[in-house]
Amino acid sequence: MLYIEEENTLYEVFDFHKGKKIIIYLEEVGKDLLIVGKPFGTHLLEQIFDENDNLISQKFKINPYKVDMSIVLIDEYD
Repeated sequence: MLYIEEENTLYEVFDFHKGKKIIIYLEEVGKDLLIVGKPFGTHLLEQIFDENDNLISQKFKINPYKVDMSIVLIDEYD
């Protein structure tokens, strides 16, 4: 069985200045976005909140942590 340490990480919360930064991992499926594990997401949504929980910044980015499953599957059977 293939195990990826961060496969169950759907989102992450970090302290950011006096507020919080939240990163949610998403997979683009047609016109929809589904919440998925960190290595499987095609994109991520980064939100920054101030100390009063007001959203002050929101960015939609390509997920740099995505794992190329074709390489992983080939390595598993070698």
